[in-house]
Amino acid sequence: MSYLAEFDAAAPDDRWPLAKGWMEREPSAFFRELRRDRPILVTPACTLVARHADVVECMSNAEVFTVELYRSKMGTYMLAQDDTPDHSRDKAIMRTMLSRDDLPRIRALIGEVTAEILAGARGRIEAVSRVTRRVPIELVIRYFGFSTADPKKLARWSYWSQYDSFYNHDFDRQRRSAPIHRRSRKAAAEMAAYIGEEIAAKIAGIQKGEVRDDVVTRMLLTRYPPAIGFTPERLGLNVGGLLIGAVETTSQSVTGALAELLRRPRALAEAKQAALRGDLETFDRHVFEALRLRPLSPYLFRKSARDYTVAKGTARQTTIPAGTTVLALIASAMRDEDEFPLPEEFNIHRPLERTFHLGWGLHECLGKHIGMVMIPEIVRHFVLLDELRERAPIDCKGGPFPERWELEWSAGEA
Repeated sequence: MSYLAEFDAAAPDDRWPLAKGWMEREPSAFFRELRRDRPILVTPACTLVARHADVVECMSNAEVFTVELYRSKMGTYMLAQDDTPDHSRDKAIMRTMLSRDDLPRIRALIGEVTAEILAGARGRIEAVSRVTRRVPIELVIRYFGFSTADPKKLARWSYWSQYDSFYNHDFDRQRRSAPIHRRSRKAAAEMAAYIGEEIAAKIAGIQKGEVRDDVVTRMLLTRYPPAIGFTPERLGLNVGGLLIGAVETTSQSVTGALAELLRRPRALAEAKQAALRGDLETFDRHVFEALRLRPLSPYLFRKSARDYTVAKGTARQTTIPAGTTVLALIASAMRDEDEFPLPEEFNIHRPLERTFHLGWGLHECLGKHIGMVMIPEIVRHFVLLDELRERAPIDCKGGPFPERWELEWSAGEA
C-alpha cells in the first residue's frame, strides 16, 4: 500500500500522526510520493507543501504565510514579526554589526578552535558536546561578545530556546510541551539577566577606554537617534538572538552534512582532496550538497493569515484557509526533480541560490553569511582526518537535536 492510500484509509485523527511518522522515519520515499501524486497534502493538523515552486511561493509571501506561531515563544523579537518597522530596522542594524568584512576573521577563528579540539582528541571524540556545539559557542563568546559567560549555560539557554521555538507547537504533539516551555522561559530569564550584566560591564569598560571589537561592543558604541526606536530593550533582545540562532542550528547542520559525506565515500574523498589543495569554494560546495540531501529540518512552518490558493492555475492548486498551519517541506523541495534533476545524485554544481539551507525570503537567516563559512569550516577539519568513521550513529535521545555522536580516526592525524 502506498503512503497516500494508507493515509486516506486511516481515521481522520490518525492521519497527521501517520504523516509525521513517515516524515521522521522515511522522508525521502514519502516526499517523493507526495511530489508525484499529491504535492499539497491537507491533514487535520496542518497542510504539507512538497514541490519546490510551491514552497517558494509560500515562503516568499510573508503577508499571507506569517510567523504568527513564533510570537508566543519569542515575544517581540524581530524573528517573530513579518514585514513590520521593528523587523526592518532591527535586521538592518544587526546585519550592519555582523559585517561581511569579518568573514576571514570568523573562518580563521572557527578553524583554529576546531583544529585545536580535534588535535587534542587523539583519534576519538564525542563530536556534539566537544565540537558541533562547542565551536559555535566559542564564536558567541569571542566574536559576538558574550565574553564572561559560562559555555555550559550558553549551550543550555540556546538549547531550550530553540526547542521551544521550533519544535514545541501543537502540530509537534509534544507530550512534554508545558515543561519544555517552562524551561525555555527560565533560560530566557537567565539569559536576559546575564546580558544586562554583560552590557553594564562593557559600558564600564568603554568608559575606561577598554574597547574590544565584538558585536555587542559595536552595538554599544553606536549612537541610535531616538526617532528610529532602537531602544536599550531592543538592543538587549537582539543580543540574545545572536546566541539563540547560532548554536543548535550549526550543530544540526554540521552533523547532518558530515554524516551524509560519511555515507558517500566517493564524495568524501573528493571533498578531502579539495580541502587538501586549499580549494575552499569546491570544498564548501560538497558540504552544501550534503546538506541538500540531509537538511537540518524537513520543513519551515508558517500560519496563513487569510484564504489563499497555492499553485493557482495548475492541476495541484489548493486553497488553504485562513488560520492553517503550513509546513513548507524544504527537504522535499530540495529533491524536486523539476528543480534538481536526478535529485538523489551527489552533484556539487547545483544552484545554491535555489536551496533553503538558511531560510528563504523575508526570514532568511540573519547570520546567513556567517553560517556559510562556519558550517563548512567545522566540517573541513573533520574531513581532513585520516580514515574518519562512526563508532556509533548520531543519537538524538528522543529529541529534535543531535545529542551524541561518537567518531574515530587514525591516531595521530588531526
